[in-house]
Amino acid sequence: MTLEREIIEMRRHIHKNPELSGNEYETAKFIKSKLKKLKIPYKRIEKTGVIATLERAKPGKTIALRSDIDAFPIYMKTMRLN
Repeated sequence: MTLEREIIEMRRHIHKNPELSGNEYETAKFIKSKLKKLKIPYKRIEKTGVIATLERAKPGKTIALRSDIDAFPIYMKTMRLN
């Protein structure tokens, strides 16, 4: 599987398994399993937060990425068409 395909599959997995804010236990577990597989060091913060650090061998500019993993409750009202 290509890296692009794997990233798409991870995004789809997270979107298919939404968890509300403060309850992202399975999402955090999923992220940690991917980081562990890639041998990327991480630490858990608060109840469901995950911080991963990638370090370079050479000094240089730093890039920080941040991502929200919580979902919003969406209630849909169905309309009947006659």
